[in-house]
Amino acid sequence: MSIISYKKVTSKSKGRLDLIDDETKFNNLPTSIYTSQLDSTLETEYVSWFNHFKDQTPNITSKKSVLTWVGSHYKAVEKYIYDKYVSNASPTSGIGKYKYNTVRNHLQAFCTVLLRIDKHKFREYVRQHYMLSFEFGDKAKEIVQNQELTKEELANFVTYPELVQKRDQMKEIFEKCKKLTNMSSIKNHMAYLVLCLNTMAPPLRLDFLDMEIWKKKTEPPSDKINYLWIKQKDDMVIVINQDKVSHHEKAKGVRGMYPLKNEIINKTYGTQITNGIKLMEILNDSLTSLKRDHVLIKLKDYSIKGTEHLPDSTYNQSILQWLFKPRNPSQNVLRKAYINHFYNLPKTNINDHKAIANRMRHSYATASENYVKINVAQEDLPDIVGSEIKLLPDRILMHDLQIRKKPLFNPSEYSKKYRAENKNEIDKARKESYVKNKDKILATKIIWHLNNNLSRKPRQASIDRYGLIQNTESGFWSIKS
Repeated sequence: MSIISYKKVTSKSKGRLDLIDDETKFNNLPTSIYTSQLDSTLETEYVSWFNHFKDQTPNITSKKSVLTWVGSHYKAVEKYIYDKYVSNASPTSGIGKYKYNTVRNHLQAFCTVLLRIDKHKFREYVRQHYMLSFEFGDKAKEIVQNQELTKEELANFVTYPELVQKRDQMKEIFEKCKKLTNMSSIKNHMAYLVLCLNTMAPPLRLDFLDMEIWKKKTEPPSDKINYLWIKQKDDMVIVINQDKVSHHEKAKGVRGMYPLKNEIINKTYGTQITNGIKLMEILNDSLTSLKRDHVLIKLKDYSIKGTEHLPDSTYNQSILQWLFKPRNPSQNVLRKAYINHFYNLPKTNINDHKAIANRMRHSYATASENYVKINVAQEDLPDIVGSEIKLLPDRILMHDLQIRKKPLFNPSEYSKKYRAENKNEIDKARKESYVKNKDKILATKIIWHLNNNLSRKPRQASIDRYGLIQNTESGFWSIKS
């Protein structure tokens, strides 16, 4: 018996959801009670629910690999998601606050898991949660389209020239320690490789962390492992089987394969963007000096007989944060640094930018909308000569592991100066935006106050004017579609 009887909706304005209202799409929805059949993109959300409930009394979870406990206790999981994430949604992250995209992801993961367990039982039940997730997605998109780094991102931002500078600084250290297997030497070795991988080629997400080495002549298998396929010393291919967007490729029967020797070079001016030839030389040197099974490895317990890949936490804390202390840049920050640099580099064009986006495994539209920022300080651009990327002379300031002599970029001062210099344009744009989106802005403000318990109930006039509706189960307000 269904929790909520399914009733087909034919109009999007009334909440039609193709996933459940289109019979063909619904019938093609996969079902499984095992986590191994879930997309890897859902793992973070599911694990957070499991870890919360496994410590509860009574324990309502089953084996971590079995999803059925979510279906058996769906109301408890729903309450946890709404209490922790939906109630604490915020435009920026902070203590007790979750970004709109995070909230959206939890709601959609919840729906996906329930449909995997029993798509007929939960067919109608997931509709309200999906619709709410779309609202959070729209809010997140609106913030992204402001094209500004958040205060937190600005405080931890590292520019592409800084990455190149730190890479060149670490080169000499790498040469001295590349054959050593103590923890400090491996740390320096991996740090140098990280900087090379993020500057000599368009940065991936975190796919290099567990990437395995494949040295056979035949292509690597189409499994859930990503590979660095070494066909020859001067012919290496990045093979992506599993990442955030791989499910789109699998539906088309393809996978991401990127030969490092295929450089991105502007055809008109000869501006070289990637440095894959040099990167392959460095990888060869590294893998010869420190034999291993993965591109990046753990910093301790090295054994020539087998190595474990570099964990996420070590990558963030012991590599990125260590390299740029006191800042704490994420991989997403490094990807934004790369795009903002090369999208603003003279004598590059849209074709070049599209090639970069392809290698970074997203669309040109995604790069332009989500990664290009207007409040990033454009520091001195490096000279790009042939296959070498060189800094301008006045930026070669660092030696060994000294802190750079150039003053740290101050995001607060930069933002203050930028707004002062462009006050009229900013004020004009704000006024025009407000006039154009007045109703939407006011409605969003009312809903925010309601859902954060800062207001009890809107006036009937506001309900009628903005089409406000309240979910009878969760109590949350939204705009009628």
